[in-house]
Amino acid sequence: AFLATLGYGIMIPTLSVHAHELGASNSAIGVIISAFAAAQLLTQIPMGRLSDRIGRVYLVVFGFGLMATAATLYHYATNANQFIFLQALAGVGGGCLWPALMAMITENVDPAERGRLMGAFNTVFFLGVGMGPLIGGLIAGQWGQTAVFNAWTVVALMGAFICMVAIKETGEERRASAARARATKAAAVAMIKPGLMGTFA
Repeated sequence: AFLATLGYGIMIPTLSVHAHELGASNSAIGVIISAFAAAQLLTQIPMGRLSDRIGRVYLVVFGFGLMATAATLYHYATNANQFIFLQALAGVGGGCLWPALMAMITENVDPAERGRLMGAFNTVFFLGVGMGPLIGGLIAGQWGQTAVFNAWTVVALMGAFICMVAIKETGEERRASAARARATKAAAVAMIKPGLMGTFA
């Protein structure tokens, strides 16, 4: 969680400046920034369900991989539309990360400890949010605006590697998650409760 928010935050200070230099208007820059959140909004529920079926770690590693890919491709972006696409790609990566990470906390911790660990989770989350732009500004000032994309790539790859090495998800845990997902499907539980579609929209 820390590496995910740190990596994204690193490029935030220079993203709009870089996009503007490539010809993006102020309104286009607004869309570019929003594309990340919009992609996360649309993908978190389906990616959470997918993690129930194939396992949490796979989705986390895949999410970091998408972020690293988007960060690398920023070097080749030349217009606002490409920036929007790359932001959305990184947002899908974020959509893979958060449901799986939060599910790991609730599944593998005693209920009496969940509040404390969710507090720790949010602490490291916002620590990354706060430190990322600070570090990104320093990197851009020292090595140029596009250097932040290299830093984001490195941080995302670090996140994927650490998850592969440090988080052990047994076959039994994956089968249990898949069984719960099948039971939910069999019960035909709605994704959004009746009467709340307008709130969700």
